[in-house]
Amino acid sequence: MRKAILAVALGISMIAGPSGCDLANTAGNSTSGTAVSMGAATDAGVSGSAVKEQNVSGEAVEREESREPYCNSTNYYVDNGLQGIEQKTRDGKHVRTIVLKEDGYVELRYVTDREIFYTVTGNWDEPVPLWSIPIEKTENGDEPMLEKAEKVLVEEEDMIDGANEALPGDGIFYADENYIVYQSYYDIRVYDRRNKKFISLKGEPRDKMGVANNAISIADAMCDGRIFISTKSKGLYQYKLGTDKVLPVDKKVYGAASVITCDKKNTVYYWRWEDKKDSEENLWVYDCETGKRQIYLSQEKWHKAFVEAGLLPADSRVSDVDAIGDLYEDGGRLYNVVGREVFSCDLEKGTIQYERGLSNCLKDKNRNGEKYSVLTMIDGICLLENNQKDFWYYACYDFSREKQQWRELDKDAPERKYLGWIGAEARME
Repeated sequence: MRKAILAVALGISMIAGPSGCDLANTAGNSTSGTAVSMGAATDAGVSGSAVKEQNVSGEAVEREESREPYCNSTNYYVDNGLQGIEQKTRDGKHVRTIVLKEDGYVELRYVTDREIFYTVTGNWDEPVPLWSIPIEKTENGDEPMLEKAEKVLVEEEDMIDGANEALPGDGIFYADENYIVYQSYYDIRVYDRRNKKFISLKGEPRDKMGVANNAISIADAMCDGRIFISTKSKGLYQYKLGTDKVLPVDKKVYGAASVITCDKKNTVYYWRWEDKKDSEENLWVYDCETGKRQIYLSQEKWHKAFVEAGLLPADSRVSDVDAIGDLYEDGGRLYNVVGREVFSCDLEKGTIQYERGLSNCLKDKNRNGEKYSVLTMIDGICLLENNQKDFWYYACYDFSREKQQWRELDKDAPERKYLGWIGAEARME
């Protein structure tokens, strides 16, 4: 299941450390965590179950639980440009190619257990509508009902420089039978499919010029029915699915943010830069159910972890550590990627350890002009991408192996399926 976490990347430090990519995944000495005890997260499987909600009119509706955007409980889908959409099992076996009737470049936007959402771009000056193909459950598995495909969203008012992109950027961030949520050029859009109209949102953060869209990061970041929005300068916000309000979570969050994951307890972790003399940086936790937030791992604890890993001298100051990085949750662990240094935290115990093996591999591989960076953590594996002049290469680091933990991925690699789950497999073609 895809889960939602907000990591605010205020600064990435490139700290030199010991090399040796052949080392096993030996962690550095762990440090004590916070007194806050959080539950372990669920595995990376997809649920596909539904949760009861009420919309802005008080009507009972269902929403699907969140997951990887191109994967449901039985299959994942890959857009093949002009070739259509390929359906595969979750293990990566080809099922069928869906040949679309529309001419143009196909982009897969979102997949649920009931629908496949996609766009087809033809002429630049024509609208780009959002299409939906219903999925029928049969004894032989999921069957996309292409003959029942229909347009579900076209925004004529989004004309910009002669082009109408109904779903700019990364497209949809959440979709189900009732709602479509995404970020347009100017604001966050919520489309009510039942009433065929957009919900007018209240409380959306605005910039100094009064433009509604102050958001810089929004994704399929469902956590207890909420979508989290990071802004340029207004802090962290949340939108509760089906309502008409955008509510603040923490207005002291500052910087570029990336929405990533949350755990089973409906808790969201995020970096907060305290507005103090020494610019204190702490990892905070927000409870979606109670609305309470508190420090999860303090800068002092991160400083201790860096010292014990040999990345800072013992006599360094707490303020010398720059621990803010990208956050990923997998298997009950929260990973913090700070440049080419990787730490992980046991969410049950609140303890930090240095992932020396992965950190060494990142530094070794990038010494020779490579540009490997962490893509995600999934099923005990770290997926990495390397962009070289518009060509994409992928690798994985398997924490469960004692040897050959780093492997380059080719088209026959079993880990390729994970790239399909998150929409990156098409780049390997």
